[in-house]
Amino acid sequence: MREEVTFLIEFLKAYSPTGNVEKAVKVFCNEALKLGFVPEMDSLGNVICEIGQGNSVILLCGHIDTVEKEIPVTVRGNIISGRGAVDAKSSLAAMLYAMRKVRPLVEKNKSFKVVLAGVIDEEGSSEGVREIIKRFRSIDVAVVGEPTRTYGIAISYRGRIFFRVHAHGTRAHISAYRKFGNPIERIMEFWSNLSKYLRNKYRGEIIGGPVKIEGGCFDNVLPESCDMAVDLRIPPALDVHELLDNIRNLASTTNVLIENLSFVPPFETSPDNPIVASFLNAIRRILKRDPVILRKSGTCDANIIASQLKIPVVVYGPGNPRLSHTDIERISIEEYLLSIEVLSAAISEYIEKNARKST
Repeated sequence: MREEVTFLIEFLKAYSPTGNVEKAVKVFCNEALKLGFVPEMDSLGNVICEIGQGNSVILLCGHIDTVEKEIPVTVRGNIISGRGAVDAKSSLAAMLYAMRKVRPLVEKNKSFKVVLAGVIDEEGSSEGVREIIKRFRSIDVAVVGEPTRTYGIAISYRGRIFFRVHAHGTRAHISAYRKFGNPIERIMEFWSNLSKYLRNKYRGEIIGGPVKIEGGCFDNVLPESCDMAVDLRIPPALDVHELLDNIRNLASTTNVLIENLSFVPPFETSPDNPIVASFLNAIRRILKRDPVILRKSGTCDANIIASQLKIPVVVYGPGNPRLSHTDIERISIEEYLLSIEVLSAAISEYIEKNARKST
C-alpha cells in the first residue's frame, strides 16, 4: 500500500473531535518529520511546516479537528471510511504530500515560501486559523483544504450570521396564561416575522434558520424562559448591516433578546485570478476533464483568511462535500491520490508563472 494511503488511514484512526486533537496532531507531526519537514506547534496547537525563504508566501491550510461521533475506519477496495475522511483530513494529508512534491521547485526559486498549517478548532470557533493569521500577516495567496470532489475548485463561500434568541417568562400554572403570557410564543412570533422578512426582502438569497430551541419543563406549566439558536448563510455583496439592524428591530418589537451575535463575512475570489487559473489548468492536465468552479453555500476558515488578509483564497480537496458531517464519510483512494497531483501541479504552475512576472 502506498505511503500516502497508509498515512491517511493512520490519520483517520486518530479520532480528533474539536478540543481533543492531540493524537491526530502527533500522527501528523510524525509524518511531516518522516517526509523531511520540521513541524512546529504554536501556542494553540496548530501544526506549521515551512519551505523556502522567499517574500511571496503561499498558505496551504487544512484542519485537523473533526465533528463529534467516531466512525470506525475501514478499507474496502478503493474506499476508505472514517470520521474526517471527507471533512477534511484527506485534504490536509494531500497538502502535506503535495508540499513534498513542490519542495525542490520552491527551494530552487528563492522568491517563494510555502507555509502548511494544520489548524485546530475549524469545527468550533476557528481560533486556530485566527492564530495563523496573526503570525503570518504577509500571505499573498491561500489554498484551503475542503472537499470539492477533486475536479472542482471553490472560489466563493457564503458568510454566516449566528445568534441566540432569549425570551423570559414567569413559571406558573397554565391557567395563569393570560396574566403571564408565554415566552415560547414570543420566540415563535419573532421567527415568523423574521422568516417572512427574509423571504420578502431577499427572495431566497439567504438560507438557514433555527437549529435549536429549548423551553418548558412540564406539560401544564408555563415556561420560565425559551431560547432559540439561529444560523443564517448569506451571499457576497449583501448589505449585512441592514440585515442585522432589522433582526434587532424585530427582536425589540416581539420583546425578545438577541444574544451571542456573530458574523463571518462571505468571500469571493475572481475567477480570473492567477491562482484560480493554475488550479483549472492542473485539473485539466491531471484529470483529463473540464474543471468545475464552485460557489459554496457553507462557511469555513477560508472566509476568515479572505476577510482579514484581503487576499485571493481558493478551496480545494478530495471528497464529496455532501458527505461532510454525516455517518457515512468515505473517500476514494484514487481521488485522494489524484488530488495530491492536482495540488502540486497547481502550486508549481502558480510559482513558475509568477516568478517569471517578477523577473
